[in-house]
Amino acid sequence: MIALQARILGGLDEFMLRLGHLSALCALASERRGSWARIERELGSAITETVPVSPALKPPLASYLRIKRLCPIQGSGAAAEPGDTPEYRYPYLTVISEGEHDRLEVEPGERTEVWWQDLCLADPEVRSRVGAVTVSKGKSGSKTGVSHITDWAQILDLVANSGALSAEGQLIANLGGFRIDEHWARNPYVLGTERLVYAYMQLSSDMDVFSRFVPRLLGESIPIRKQTGTQIFVRTMSELVDEAEGARYLSSQQIYRMSQHLRDLEPAGKRGGVEKAIGSPSTAWHRAASRLETYVDLGLLEKGRAGANELYEYVYYPTSALQRATDALSSSEHNGLTWLDEHLAFILFEGNLYIDRLESETLLPLIPNVVAALNRPASVLPLGAMALGIVWLLRDRGIDCSIAVARQSLESLAREQPDLARLSRGGAGERAEFISFTPKGLGR
Repeated sequence: MIALQARILGGLDEFMLRLGHLSALCALASERRGSWARIERELGSAITETVPVSPALKPPLASYLRIKRLCPIQGSGAAAEPGDTPEYRYPYLTVISEGEHDRLEVEPGERTEVWWQDLCLADPEVRSRVGAVTVSKGKSGSKTGVSHITDWAQILDLVANSGALSAEGQLIANLGGFRIDEHWARNPYVLGTERLVYAYMQLSSDMDVFSRFVPRLLGESIPIRKQTGTQIFVRTMSELVDEAEGARYLSSQQIYRMSQHLRDLEPAGKRGGVEKAIGSPSTAWHRAASRLETYVDLGLLEKGRAGANELYEYVYYPTSALQRATDALSSSEHNGLTWLDEHLAFILFEGNLYIDRLESETLLPLIPNVVAALNRPASVLPLGAMALGIVWLLRDRGIDCSIAVARQSLESLAREQPDLARLSRGGAGERAEFISFTPKGLGR
């Protein structure tokens, strides 16, 4: 079992569900640059931009609009409460529901156009269809869904307080291939190899919860529904605090911060024990849901075994990736970051690890591409982000290796060929944390 490290993500909420929101944010922040206010405006504009619907996407979009009740419905799926007169987002579209099939019709003179976010989430390849965000405010003084997404980006250290992308945010924006000439080239809600960066950023900051939560999910009866997921999460948090109080290697400040995360789950205005929060419809579920839905995007959980309607619900099934994660956790004696370096790629990408060392002829051609993606060619670069970029590019070329192998290969390159690269330490720790490349190392 991995020892506690006082690594728990705080502030996760019900809007922080789809990692595709973060991909869109990173792509726009890299392209447009600017303040937080501008990033939020750009993301809000992108989400609500009306886009044409291709013929191939009309059937899945029709089902999406029917289940979300975003337009008028006729036929078997049209049941509504007496007196129900909703304000439809798309009053000019109508879904004709015929048994298991949905058909989309448009009023004469209108075009078949919908919000870009709705079209993306209706894609058959999307793993979960909950988590759409709006751009309008609810109650007076409340935040928009988009502002919660920008908060999420900060929580995961993808974007700095200034609005500038971190090294990992740059990798997502520039290796993800989401935008070409200011047009969306791919659906950010269908995750590819960028899962590696998201998993690293999420799990490295939430390792205490992940390492205890995941084995409990695997051992639970399926499907895991909303109330059960909340109960497992709250129980995990309660047992974490009990474990922390007996861990002499943690400081009193670390233990206090961990207990505050548990305290956060209690219903507002109530005291008397965490069991009162079990099944709570608010904070406890919001904290659990953000993790569970992120695990869906990462491939650790899945939905839809009992039908496509489950994609719109909070219902989960463990996957083989969750089994690999649990097996690796049960046999590990490493700390959390070392565990991620050695096992994360194996867990996410079907376990096909073939190489334990990168030769120079394989490594060197990749370095300029990763450096360009980090957008910092003239400075020292975070060694961890470089390693993530190397693993990403190798994976896209059909070669699998761990983050640890990529990191060790970069370190070996600097030690063996100082005319190409140099290592430097950070402010703490014993190992190198940064690497810089000479013009020769960058192929100039």
